Amino acid sequence: MFYRGRCYISFWEKWFTSLKRLMAFLEDHPVTWVVGCHVEISRTGQDYPYGITYQPDEAPMHMKVDVLKHAYEVAKTITKPGIYFTGSVFLCNETRNATTVDRIAYAYE
Repeated sequence: MFYRGRCYISFWEKWFTSLKRLMAFLEDHPVTWVVGCHVEISRTGQDYPYGITYQPDEAPMHMKVDVLKHAYEVAKTITKPGIYFTGSVFLCNETRNATTVDRIAYAYE
């Protein structure tokens, strides 16, 4: 599962293995866009508070493949639970019951 906004990842190793398969797929197939869902981030990278239903400047669901590739590069450096912001995606590694709003410090590149 991959999409713009918050990616909640309960089982990091399984998710990362899946992401590696997706990266391998990209090497052999011409892909231009990645279409996600459940966007919780503005066009400028602002994280909307958890549970909010009004998101007037929500980012589009579609993303360039470079967004996925960059998230993969960030994911390769993650070694412990936490919330890691790639610039377009919050990788929420084993942070169940936490949100990106003031509960856990961000880890920025």
